[in-house]
Amino acid sequence: MDWENWWALSDAQAISRKFDYTEELLKYYRVFWEKGIEVDIISMDRELLDYQLVVAPTLYLHKKEYIHKVEAYVEAGGIYVTTYWSGVVNETDLCFIGERPHERLLGLSVDEIDVGNEYFPNTFSYKDGVYKAGVLREVVTLQTAKPLGTYLQDYNVNTPAITENAYGKGKAYYVVVQPDLEFLKEFLGDVIEEANVEANLTETLPYGVTVSKRSGKEQKDDVYFLQNFNRHPVKMVLNECYTNLITDEILTGSIKLQTYQCIVMQKK
Repeated sequence: MDWENWWALSDAQAISRKFDYTEELLKYYRVFWEKGIEVDIISMDRELLDYQLVVAPTLYLHKKEYIHKVEAYVEAGGIYVTTYWSGVVNETDLCFIGERPHERLLGLSVDEIDVGNEYFPNTFSYKDGVYKAGVLREVVTLQTAKPLGTYLQDYNVNTPAITENAYGKGKAYYVVVQPDLEFLKEFLGDVIEEANVEANLTETLPYGVTVSKRSGKEQKDDVYFLQNFNRHPVKMVLNECYTNLITDEILTGSIKLQTYQCIVMQKK
């Protein structure tokens, strides 16, 4: 998440329909939150090499050294996900002329961006699923990338909607079309698995429940904060045995989380 990028997007005149940068960010963030995977929210100025997975939605503005940092990260084995309407302008909000800075990394060129509406609906494929295409839809030409899904209607039918490009030891993914949450859960779930990113708990979290972790010197010292953000109690099943550090209660099997309850616990 980058402030300068947010300012540039807010001032962009390229599209006629309302675009909310934070809404797009939160769609991607939500997938990790619901899986109980903690993420760092960083800007383009931060180093990337320590991360297993980097997600950069709608990074419209690219600072001068950013793409070199990303290329080095992916070449060393990192997994990078970025999206439509990225790499359009530099740090002074001037458009890149000719090749965009990230096209070599992504293995494609961006031909145009379309602003659809309810009168021109479109869908795209990914694996065995069909998903709704949002308002913003790019058209790309593949160089070294391969398509993971294509548009299913309109003039861009059969052109790539999701792409993957091997680069060095890592991979770069490009989400060509504005997606919905249903698609992101499927796609990012696959990318998370590929990047070997593990959730804080192996348990399946009910809707509205998440978990954060604070690591100790040894794994046995790790502390988990299991939080219910629902306005009602929720039941969940624990696969392992834990101690409630506040009440000393032993937690295992089916437990009940009260409304807005936070349980601080540690594995036995």
